[in-house]
Amino acid sequence: MPKTLDEINAKRREYYQRNKEKLLEQYKKYRASPIAKEKKRLYDLTRVGKRRHKKWSEYTEEDKERQRARQRADYVKHKEKINAKQKLYRDSEEGRKKELARHSRYRKTEKGKHLNRRVTARLKHLRRTLEKEMTPLDVFVFNEAYDVRVRREKLFAFKWHIDHIIPVTKGGTNAYTNIQVVPALWNSRKSNKHTERFFI
Repeated sequence: MPKTLDEINAKRREYYQRNKEKLLEQYKKYRASPIAKEKKRLYDLTRVGKRRHKKWSEYTEEDKERQRARQRADYVKHKEKINAKQKLYRDSEEGRKKELARHSRYRKTEKGKHLNRRVTARLKHLRRTLEKEMTPLDVFVFNEAYDVRVRREKLFAFKWHIDHIIPVTKGGTNAYTNIQVVPALWNSRKSNKHTERFFI
């Protein structure tokens, strides 16, 4: 029989790990029961006015700095786990929708519009420069890729794009070795990532 507090806690943890699913199911049933709801309601009534979470605007500068330091320390401690969780969420359907909605809202702001104009102007200038450097073979392959795109759209009944394997923003060129014809949905998801990195 365990005698010390550490031994008792160890036994409890071991029991919880063995019966985790069963215990969680029992807890969910209890939380959904009328008795538990009534207990929670009474508990909340006794807590009203006694404890209230402060709003961020109500914190002093010292409290804010302390909170930021705690968050930074927590991030450093669990960095890999947090990043893996965020990546998993961003790759999900819901995550992609939220990311697109966030980008859409940002582009409608004054700052977003200004940034979009700057990026568009820079890309246009870069593309013009790359077009001037194209050899006759590059132009021929590009035109062929355009024809392939049109044929594939008729054949498969969904959109296709002419894509740069190494993105223009990452130093890619219009050379014939850097051109591929890919599905539009795949190209939109790939964004400006290198194709090899996208597949990893």
